[in-house]
Amino acid sequence: MIFIWIKKSITKSKYSISGWFKMYNTENTITDNINGVPVFYQLIKYQADCKNPTLCLIHIKQYDKNDNMLSDKPNNYDVCYNGAGGWINGEIAYNALCKYEKK
Repeated sequence: MIFIWIKKSITKSKYSISGWFKMYNTENTITDNINGVPVFYQLIKYQADCKNPTLCLIHIKQYDKNDNMLSDKPNNYDVCYNGAGGWINGEIAYNALCKYEKK
């Protein structure tokens, strides 16, 4: 898996910071299929509260290898974890967002 932070997507608010990350699957790590089509990459929006260590998954968009969107799922369930646990690469996303917030 390759995990890339899209720094242009950063949004800061009074209590949190959010941004999109792009996660590419490799042929050896494709684990998701939507209607029989392998997910090649995902755009994942995370939101971090760095003062009360919390990471929320806000939105996921999944694409095939031809950049066709396969799914678009906002997180309508307020799913968040204390700290950075809970998601693949959550710790990387949390640390990147909180380090950027300190600038």
